Amino acid sequence: MPLPLIDWKSLQALSDGDKAFEAELLQLFVEDTRSHLSKLAEAIAQDDADQVRRLAHHLKGASANVGALGLSEAAGILETEARQANLNPAPVLQQQMQLNFTEIEQLIALQTWQN
Repeated sequence: MPLPLIDWKSLQALSDGDKAFEAELLQLFVEDTRSHLSKLAEAIAQDDADQVRRLAHHLKGASANVGALGLSEAAGILETEARQANLNPAPVLQQQMQLNFTEIEQLIALQTWQN
């Protein structure tokens, strides 16, 4: 069974049910993730396993924090592969992460943040 784009229960637990805070967290997540995914693509193109590992680690944690579990899982796999200096699966994982992130952005844009 595929993971949801956002685990809303996890996000609600983090925000203590504060919808405005959830919206703020997700906006910060989107901005941060967009930047890190761009840097990740560059690191993969440069075949820089150490930088890929660091970026994937950051993306894994940031995604897990807001309940973006699918993105976190893919980043975790990429982190593990990069730690072993294996960047062969990196382009596919990066593309999967980018597609997942685009879907998350679209989902967030559709949310209403009313209490």
